[in-house]
Amino acid sequence: MLKSSHILYKVDNIKTAVTKLIDMGFDVQWGKAPEKAHNAHIWFDKGPFIEFFQLPTYAYYLFYPFVLLKGKAAKERWNKWAKHPEGWCDIAIEPADKENVFDLSKYQDILQKNKLSCSKIIPGKRIKPNGELVKYSFMLLAPEQLPFLVSHYDPPQRPKSTLHPNGVTGIKSLEFKLQESQLRSFDILCGNDPFIQPIPANKTGIENVVFTGGDFKLGNGLQKIQNN
Repeated sequence: MLKSSHILYKVDNIKTAVTKLIDMGFDVQWGKAPEKAHNAHIWFDKGPFIEFFQLPTYAYYLFYPFVLLKGKAAKERWNKWAKHPEGWCDIAIEPADKENVFDLSKYQDILQKNKLSCSKIIPGKRIKPNGELVKYSFMLLAPEQLPFLVSHYDPPQRPKSTLHPNGVTGIKSLEFKLQESQLRSFDILCGNDPFIQPIPANKTGIENVVFTGGDFKLGNGLQKIQNN
């Protein structure tokens, strides 16, 4: 039904983060014009991509009343993002349909039938540095440890080809610690995804992200960790 879309990595300062990532040999794409952007992306030819985002202090107070209107699941997720330290933060999943899906209503019904708590559908948009308007929508699930659902982008955003100077060609696997009580919900959402490897644990969180084509891992604090 659903598959991995992208992995979120929270940073303290997006401009500093982009500079570090470029120095590591990644091709980084700004989400908006650099002087206004709070996010940036690392794309691959296939599989999940990575979104780096900065959440300014004022954003918590600016958007908190908004997410309260979208339901308990939205409130819990926003609190998670606001309090999370720098590092791997969350997983976004998307419809596995071959055709682009911009309306999540069908999936909202499916989640509710499976007794999975989710927020109302939240619209989103941004303007890329080239002036292109990108639209999408997303739903936040509860408990907040589960992945959240995002639509496909309108228009599609994956580049036709990517080339990272460091040799990284994609994400091989994502080790995701998950409490046993949440494994059933995860299985309903994206149990067949080839990239996410759920690991039963007492505490939920992204344990490890393994690249293909590279000889290092990206740790918390944007630390470059050599593979064993």
